[in-house]
Amino acid sequence: GAAALIKASSVGASNGVIVNRLAETADAVGISAQTGNGRLNLARAIDDSSSASVEPAGAAPNGDGGPLVGPYKAATNGTITGTVTDSATNLPISGATVSCAITSGGCNNTFTTTTAANGSYSLNITYGGGTASASVTASASGYTSQTALVAVASNSGSKNFALVPTTAPTSLSVASASGTYGGTVSLSATLTSSGGCSVSGRTIAFTLNGSAAGSATTNTSGVASVSGISLGTIAANAYPTGVGASFAAVTGCAASAGSNSLTVNKAPLTVTADNKSREYGDANPSFTASFSGFKNGETLATSGVTGSPSLTAAATASSAVSGSPYTITAAVGTLAAGNYSFSFVNGSLTVTKASLTVTADDKSRGYGDANPVFTASYGGFKNGETLATSGVTGSPSLTTTATASSAVGGYAIAAAAGTLAATNYTFSFANGQLTVTKASLTVTADNKSRVYGDANPAFTASFSGFKNGETLATSGVTGSPSLSTTASAASPVASYTITAAVGTLAAGNYSFSFAHGQLTVTPASLTV
Repeated sequence: GAAALIKASSVGASNGVIVNRLAETADAVGISAQTGNGRLNLARAIDDSSSASVEPAGAAPNGDGGPLVGPYKAATNGTITGTVTDSATNLPISGATVSCAITSGGCNNTFTTTTAANGSYSLNITYGGGTASASVTASASGYTSQTALVAVASNSGSKNFALVPTTAPTSLSVASASGTYGGTVSLSATLTSSGGCSVSGRTIAFTLNGSAAGSATTNTSGVASVSGISLGTIAANAYPTGVGASFAAVTGCAASAGSNSLTVNKAPLTVTADNKSREYGDANPSFTASFSGFKNGETLATSGVTGSPSLTAAATASSAVSGSPYTITAAVGTLAAGNYSFSFVNGSLTVTKASLTVTADDKSRGYGDANPVFTASYGGFKNGETLATSGVTGSPSLTTTATASSAVGGYAIAAAAGTLAATNYTFSFANGQLTVTKASLTVTADNKSRVYGDANPAFTASFSGFKNGETLATSGVTGSPSLSTTASAASPVASYTITAAVGTLAAGNYSFSFAHGQLTVTPASLTV
């Protein structure tokens, strides 16, 4: 009658469940291995929701609708133990779920546990005692579940499981990358899986335009990244699928690959106008430029750069030194390159002073005279300028060591800056020469007279023209002039020329000119 009330309140409960509920809720007094000897507690049995089941001790069936034939055995505790490992690696699987259902022996309840770190499990079950057959299932994320029948006898059973990994689909999302020609890029990809594949610690291989570009291991979020990857000689351009990444299949994880765009920008070349210089008044020199920033060991000749920069300056031949330096402006001109862009740095044109040559004019004077006024000539004017239009001011210093008493000879006229100044010119100097010539001494034959028939008197001469207060004795004149006449003792009364000539005269500082004298022959006196 009690069993009928419980069955009415729990439609679908098996006879074994009903009997077990009666046994579980019976008062403690009088409980024995055979139910019916204790005092039942009907109220507790009706409220009991246990699904545990016991089997009858005899051969009576345990099915819904079957007779509640006893005696029944009370539920018995037992243990099923074993390990769960990876069939591919033989490594333990931690956290795997192990469950069982007793399929024979008096109960059909379900029991569950999970494996420890070493893959072991111990599954506590309740069954009808004696011998039972348990359906045990092991399952884990990323693996195919396995179910096996395990014999339970003397309260224990054992089963080891080697689960076969399942292959979960993966997806690889690749980030776009950009860099400059000859430089480096950073690459990144994210691995995801909609199955049981762990995305952490996976190796991702990268490529640039199909060439290997290193690999990296994913973090816990499935992100793998590498930096400092050389772009090498990949030309500047946009490559829609230039960045590639791939993940090779591993146990439980399917392979995947992806790509994204690679942008290689032109590398900047710096074009610097070379500094130049020239003198005032000269034409501008040819302007040149230097290039820096080449990649991959390239030079201007091997870089693919064509054309030439524009290099200009506002300075002309007539531009003043005072405005120096003048900017040499660098611009693109006809420059072009596939892998390079251009930036420009201006240079400087320095205009230096032109050199004027100041030459002391040669001069001459006679010995004993004062030095003449010295003058100079200028050479090297630019732009058609003259001394008057060149902006030159002041005058040079022109000096000599020669004085009025300096001996006959050549003396330097030294040229120096003096008060010369100019904005656009410097000065160089060339000396001149002062030539001191001999002073002229006039040698005059003294007039003489004698009586007819007498011998000619001794002829003498007078000297004039000495310099510096000199006299014949101090002048350095040596020798004597030649003084002669055509008159003889027999020459009649008349006047005869006394001819003056150089004779043995010599002098370092003097030359000689001559003036004749006169010999007057007077009548002789006769005594009558």
